[in-house]
Amino acid sequence: MVYLTNQVSLLSISPDVAASVQECLTKNLEYCLLFHYNSFGRKIKSTNVSELYNMEVGIPCGKDVCFISLQAVMRQDKWICGKYNTHQTRYLRNWVFNKSQKNCGPECKGLNDNELKTEPSDKHLVRLGSHIGIKSFDEFFINLGMERKDWDSTEHTYAGHSSDGIMSMALKQWKKFKLLKLEEPTLRDLAIALEAVNLNTHLICQVFREKTKLLEIANLDLQIIPTDKHLQELSNHIGNCPMQLGMELGLSFEEIEQSLFSFPKDLPGLVENILTKWKESSKVNTIHRLMMALEQVNAGGLQYLLDISKRL
Repeated sequence: MVYLTNQVSLLSISPDVAASVQECLTKNLEYCLLFHYNSFGRKIKSTNVSELYNMEVGIPCGKDVCFISLQAVMRQDKWICGKYNTHQTRYLRNWVFNKSQKNCGPECKGLNDNELKTEPSDKHLVRLGSHIGIKSFDEFFINLGMERKDWDSTEHTYAGHSSDGIMSMALKQWKKFKLLKLEEPTLRDLAIALEAVNLNTHLICQVFREKTKLLEIANLDLQIIPTDKHLQELSNHIGNCPMQLGMELGLSFEEIEQSLFSFPKDLPGLVENILTKWKESSKVNTIHRLMMALEQVNAGGLQYLLDISKRL
């Protein structure tokens, strides 16, 4: 039995990650079955291996786990378990999520009322900004309850950084503004602002997506911690995305802002400082974790990290 959990909520579990885990487990199971059959001189086509097992998925129910077949999950939105409790199948479908689709399919109903009450993380704000685009962002920002002068001030303060970086900092300022007013910033606020400027509210669904191509090469060479020298050299390959990268790596807004003002005109120095903070504070500070973050923000440096991993 394999459990997939998240410290925050079920909503925060990426469907791409869940599907990748399922694919990996299924592939290994099928290889084992093929090996077993071949070892005993029995012949079976690889295309027929899936007929040898059934896959069930489950959800916590009290102290137990209630299971349902994967086929049933795809047919119905909910089911009543043996304890007469009603369970939703929405999150269970993540196990077979279609990772190739770039946008929500017709089956996606968006977030429900309870999910929309969730406070967006800094990472969510970074990703949402990149989906909106700079041309529509100022009106979207104003519809969040901010003023034009707030946007102008943010643009001026972070001039010289990428548009994605400026939008990231603007959304973080909005979140901070709401908290200072003792109000809760929510995904609903973002959805309402998107609707106000005729943008698709399914953009919010996209902030929970993860790029998983690099999961396929998570070998031992990439589980090494990069040296300070490597981080220094890497900083010259990454490009103008220090704010987005810092948030993807789990740094706080305050940590990133401190770095920004310490290195106002030194992009490589700024990137190196952010990478060093990540290395010193993260529990998972491997080359592979760094590559995953770089891929998520479309930054450079992936080939450099692959090359040094082979030499270590």
